[in-house]
Amino acid sequence: MHRLPRLTLAWLAAAVATLVLASLAATQGALAALSSLAVAAGEISPSLWLETAWRDLLGLIEVGSMPVAIAVALLLGLLITGLILRFIPVTQRPTWRMIGYPLAGAVALYAMHTLLSMAFGGIVPLAAVRESSGMLLQMAAGAVGGAVFERLSRVPTAA
Repeated sequence: MHRLPRLTLAWLAAAVATLVLASLAATQGALAALSSLAVAAGEISPSLWLETAWRDLLGLIEVGSMPVAIAVALLLGLLITGLILRFIPVTQRPTWRMIGYPLAGAVALYAMHTLLSMAFGGIVPLAAVRESSGMLLQMAAGAVGGAVFERLSRVPTAA
């Protein structure tokens, strides 16, 4: 496969993986907070959790702004990382790719949520990132997306 289609597909797969994991993390945080309340304690069954996770993901997709924000944030982070990697000696690039792209994904999600908060006058649009644990989970989702990109964008080697 040629370079541009391979990179485009890798970026799209990274964005989808990040979106799904970020949505699951946000849902888990919200349900954990609800289950800690006396009103909902013990009332969140696994089937309700799965249904809520599915509906939250569909809601993020229907609104459309979160998938676009994640895709753009990852695009910028991965492009910048790719440019930086050009200055790394060729023999060391594989190691730095495995570090750089997941790190870029994590930083991209942190920057995205921070910029969204700034754009809304300090109001955090995604409740899950109001606490540091939620932000760390979002960053982990970005790191997984970066790892997906790193793996799928590798140049195939002749065997």
